[in-house]
Amino acid sequence: MGGPKHFLFYEGTAEIQQGFKLPLKKAKFLAKQQPICVNQNVWLEEFFCERHGKMWLLISRSQQGEITSRPATREDWNRTSNTFNPDRPNCSVSDFTCRMSRGSSLRLIE
Repeated sequence: MGGPKHFLFYEGTAEIQQGFKLPLKKAKFLAKQQPICVNQNVWLEEFFCERHGKMWLLISRSQQGEITSRPATREDWNRTSNTFNPDRPNCSVSDFTCRMSRGSSLRLIE
């Protein structure tokens, strides 16, 4: 670990209850205090694997300090802020350039 951490946030009573695993009463109270809550114990982080290359994992830290991970899902990406779209990693590159970079390079032989 050591890369930038992109923490997950939750909006509304139902999401806060599920995301923080709280009883309904506590989730309602928290939602009234703050409509959007950031979970400092759950984040997305980029890792590099020699076998698979770059990969994004959802990292969770329990109250006992145990850390677990799993591959990030679309729902996880939607709960972060200041992150890019994983389907299109570089928003400054045009669609044409993305398509051409994935195509094979052809050389004309005379």
